[in-house]
Amino acid sequence: MTRQAFYKYDDEALFRRLAMEQFVVQYVREIREKDPGIGTDNLWRMYSRRFSKEYRVGRDAFRSIMHERGLNLNRRQRAPRTTDSRHNLPTYPNLVKSIIPEPASSQQSLCF
Repeated sequence: MTRQAFYKYDDEALFRRLAMEQFVVQYVREIREKDPGIGTDNLWRMYSRRFSKEYRVGRDAFRSIMHERGLNLNRRQRAPRTTDSRHNLPTYPNLVKSIIPEPASSQQSLCF
């Protein structure tokens, strides 16, 4: 380590960053006690409005703190939805149901 790096390194910056992370985690846990389903983006907006001057944390830093501490919410798995056949709207008759396919004859040529 060089002399410049030795004197440039700031021990207090590390402790300030760790204290800031603890402050963010504590704030998130307090809010999640009241509303456990609130997402990371909404939490960050609430945090930045409340502590905009003295304890500023950027959006990406906030997300990384949430990810590192395991505070992200798990997304719900949704069942795939293809058709809603339980409606009261008019439906068209199935015209294909009554058609009986005939085998193709070998003598019939295709004309384009």
